[in-house]
Amino acid sequence: MSKVDETRKFWSDKFDEFDASGNGELTVQELRDALKGMGANLSDADISSMFRDIDEDKSRSISKNEFIRQMTKKNRQDAFKEFFAENDTDGSGCLTADEIRKFADKDSGASVEEILKQCDVNSDGKITLEEFLERIDG
Repeated sequence: MSKVDETRKFWSDKFDEFDASGNGELTVQELRDALKGMGANLSDADISSMFRDIDEDKSRSISKNEFIRQMTKKNRQDAFKEFFAENDTDGSGCLTADEIRKFADKDSGASVEEILKQCDVNSDGKITLEEFLERIDG
């Protein structure tokens, strides 16, 4: 099982554990109970705000997919940051056309021009970490 699959399974199991009603959705009360049960010292306002952030479709309940997507977002962003840093070989904080060329053909099959067009928001010929994250995980 891959690390991604393990992480998804972990959060899927947690969701099932938190879903006291067993209906496949979390209410704000179930989220509150789960967080308090884990020892989280959050106010009701903080929990309500967290709930609204996770409830992407604003249905007033959190589906398993919404929960897993939000819980794994940090892991995805960390992986994307690591990929960016590994490919920013000159340490400039930007991916240049030459740096992109080194991974583009073998990893994505996309051309340097395609990647720049998609990610280089300010058209300066380089991709910053912020531009990269916004386009990849935005």
